[in-house]
Amino acid sequence: MEIATIYNARHLPRDPIPQEVLDIIAKLKITFRPSFRRRHQRRSDYVDNDEWRKNSLTGIAKKLSEKDDEDYSYVSSCINKITKSNYEKLLEETLKRMEKRDDEFRLRVTTLLFDRGIRAPFFSSIMAELYKDISRAYPDALKDLITQLSMFDKLYDISTTVLVPTNTKDPAYNDAIVSWMKQKDIKKGFTIYMLELYKQDLIETETMNSIIQFILNDLQETIELTKTETHIEHVDALIRFISIVAKSFPMKSVLIEIKNLPRDRTPNLSMKSRFAIEDAIKVSR
Repeated sequence: MEIATIYNARHLPRDPIPQEVLDIIAKLKITFRPSFRRRHQRRSDYVDNDEWRKNSLTGIAKKLSEKDDEDYSYVSSCINKITKSNYEKLLEETLKRMEKRDDEFRLRVTTLLFDRGIRAPFFSSIMAELYKDISRAYPDALKDLITQLSMFDKLYDISTTVLVPTNTKDPAYNDAIVSWMKQKDIKKGFTIYMLELYKQDLIETETMNSIIQFILNDLQETIELTKTETHIEHVDALIRFISIVAKSFPMKSVLIEIKNLPRDRTPNLSMKSRFAIEDAIKVSR
């Protein structure tokens, strides 16, 4: 079933959405708790408790740039230097360092990969490939990724939309501009990296289709709400997501339907976003 068919049937009766899905979607409106294929599991000498990841992740994320550990400093250097030409060599060096360390160290390494993939979109493809190869050697890294995705808004402090004052003389204007740009870049980087993870089969097609369905439904609802700066910024963020994934997923008919809505019904759809929808229509199927 194509996304267009699902979208056109959105008003039909359907089963309630699981609460865990709603919780994640509500955080950013462009995230989703993915289900991953189970791979061959290495022998583990402990009983896994996913709660330790959540408890450790916030602290780990705050010290990603610290070089307080020789092995971590070396792995960080490998990740920073990795290219297509030296990929196999540095992957092997990274795995050697990880082999002698514990699960907390692995989580620190995968969180560094997650962060690099988001903050440096130009390298998101190779960061996703590296995450996949590490997960082959350490299947529990897939659980790291699930936790990182589910805690994305907390790790990057983007649960609240930053708004820029309309008055350029406002004392808070410059700081707001900086915060707004940082939040925009983080959200965009996350979307790009999530698509690269999908290409590496770390996020399944069914999950991506579900994300896109939620995004399109949310977009349709938000553009027709009472006009506010928060709604406009939220619509812009949704359309930035769509612009990134439009080429990879069929959504053309849905976007055309949104584009053709009367302007008096879409007060939160800015001209910039209208142009972005038109561009997405050109590349989507």
